[in-house]
Amino acid sequence: MATAPSFVPIDRALPTTVAGQRNFINTLTQRVIADVRDEIIFWEPEAAPLQVLTRGIKETHTVSQYSFDWIEKDPYPREVTVSGSQTSGDVSIELAAGHGGRVGKYWVYKNRRTRENVWVSAITTDTLTVTRGIGGGAAAMLDGDILEFIGAAYESGASKGDLRSTKENREYNLCQIIRTAYGWDGRQMNTGLYGGKDTATERRSQAIEHKKSIELAMFFGGKHDTTGPNGNKLTFMDGVERFIRSNVWDLNGGEPTDRQFVEFMETAMRWGKSGVVNGGGTKWLFASPRWMTIIEGFARDKIQYRPSDQTVGLSVGTYQTVHGTLKIVREPIFNGEHGSYAFLLDMKHIKYVSHEGRDTQLIKNIQANDVDGSEEEYKTDCSIEVQVEGAHALLKNCAI
Repeated sequence: MATAPSFVPIDRALPTTVAGQRNFINTLTQRVIADVRDEIIFWEPEAAPLQVLTRGIKETHTVSQYSFDWIEKDPYPREVTVSGSQTSGDVSIELAAGHGGRVGKYWVYKNRRTRENVWVSAITTDTLTVTRGIGGGAAAMLDGDILEFIGAAYESGASKGDLRSTKENREYNLCQIIRTAYGWDGRQMNTGLYGGKDTATERRSQAIEHKKSIELAMFFGGKHDTTGPNGNKLTFMDGVERFIRSNVWDLNGGEPTDRQFVEFMETAMRWGKSGVVNGGGTKWLFASPRWMTIIEGFARDKIQYRPSDQTVGLSVGTYQTVHGTLKIVREPIFNGEHGSYAFLLDMKHIKYVSHEGRDTQLIKNIQANDVDGSEEEYKTDCSIEVQVEGAHALLKNCAI
């Protein structure tokens, strides 16, 4: 049998020596206790003011179906348009196609341009038989003149005349299931970290991202009802942008003046429970940072800021005008292309809607049984109800 070689120990590497005073440079890095603030600082601690406002002022309700309706009724259309030229002696006034159906027998109309009043004695399709010059002289009418209904006049003992009313309109939206999922492996859940356990900080971070997803859908979503890849119902909500049809101000890359903005408010503040026609009130402007800068530029001395609104916990500026009060709040999700956007909303006609029993929930432990770790999600089945679209306005494409 061969003899084993003798054991020869391996010399250990000699330690690094320090000449002179010991200092930070020659101290082992792992020995230095890091001075790390024991808190995670979030860039966007609150990124969903529309949700804050609708919930804060109790503009919420629940529905039991994924599709929900509401009924609206417009005011009676009091204006008709003259078609073709009419002399001062014409007693047959021709109107634009379809406008005759708005007119009732014995109604009085005023020509907005000439100030002449006429009294309607009969209607044949879109042609009115009238008495001219009620209360004053008659004047020639031009194509496109607007006649405004200012009331009715009946002779003693007359019949009731024509019955006229407006048909109600159906508006509807769809609920959308929004989910935000995340998770950790088993070791990560138990690892000590500055700022606290990763479970707590990540849960808070994902809650913010979930709110942002809801907020973006509430503003910019598009309504759609289809079948998903698994054969089940898949629905998408319409956002506020899709509802606003009347009051859309496209700046085309420009910046409004103080006068232009007040003229815009003259129209935008008219309708709705907070509108001028109902005694005036307060509407809210959800503005991108760029719009905040623009408004600050021409209305600095007219805006009063409060550190936070006691009702909703947001920083709010108040802009008082002859057309009503405008509450201005920064909408942090309006960036990129949406950095040129602002929405003026009558919050009495904006409602946050959740499917019954399915408002925002944190659902834990949704991982498969064999997963070494934990997974969870925020889930919300929600939508938005935008009533009286003329009570709201969209401002877009300002200079950025």
